[in-house]
Amino acid sequence: MIGEAVRDARQLFGFNGDQLAEMVGWSASKVSRLEAGVRGCTTEDLSHYLGMSGASPAVFRRVMDVHRQVGSDLLVHRHAPAAPDQVWTLVRCEAAASLVVAYEPTLLPALVQNENYAHFVLASSGVEDAGEVRALVDGRIKRQRVLYGPGAPMFEFLVPDAVLRTMVGDHGTMEDQFMHLVLLSQRDNVSIRVIPAGVRGAAWLRGQFTLMEHEAYPAVVHLELDTTSALVDTPDAVKVYRDRLRRLRAAALDVQGSRELLLGLAHEYGAYGTDSGGDSGSV
Repeated sequence: MIGEAVRDARQLFGFNGDQLAEMVGWSASKVSRLEAGVRGCTTEDLSHYLGMSGASPAVFRRVMDVHRQVGSDLLVHRHAPAAPDQVWTLVRCEAAASLVVAYEPTLLPALVQNENYAHFVLASSGVEDAGEVRALVDGRIKRQRVLYGPGAPMFEFLVPDAVLRTMVGDHGTMEDQFMHLVLLSQRDNVSIRVIPAGVRGAAWLRGQFTLMEHEAYPAVVHLELDTTSALVDTPDAVKVYRDRLRRLRAAALDVQGSRELLLGLAHEYGAYGTDSGGDSGSV
């Protein structure tokens, strides 16, 4: 991730590796090693490189934050409540993945939330300023671009039935959201599968996680709390989540059965019409 960030900073200002090496006073091979993400880069070298490449203060802080955690089992990032869309390393890991599998036990995964659903979720998360909520929603929709376009990763979303029964916003919001899921599920690179109610095995049903498989480097697991995200790539930790994923997949409906359920729920919510508020289970 550090290598990608410093390479992006250099390319943004139109330098090639040889030009920047000359400006910094390094060999071209040293620049190449840094951009390949090879460990051993000092804080002083990295800050000098970023300064000479013209990196913005935001990029500088972001890269140095990751660098300080190199060697740790976890990369930990703070973010606004319920808004991991701001976490640069997560966004980059998703974009670079060959497969992204997301499981959320309480709400729909952020990558499949439509604009209104996302707005209700983020507005109820403790963010009070309307402008900030709007910016967070925009950030979430921007993050969802990873679902589309040539070369997009494969995505698999595992959704408990109870999540589909949790009212977010009003009936109109829910109808639109489920139609959005039905349309998404028809994309070649998107699979949405529902885990039926009453499945036994509460221990492995608990807790959100996203597993990202990569061809070029190890798998990464993203874990989200209200205001903090962690990314872990240690083999033992990844193995635990792959085992959970195996169990979740075995319990879930197939793609077609899930799509039919989602379509039926869209019609069910639509039959109520748009109301002014949810019921006791609403967000």
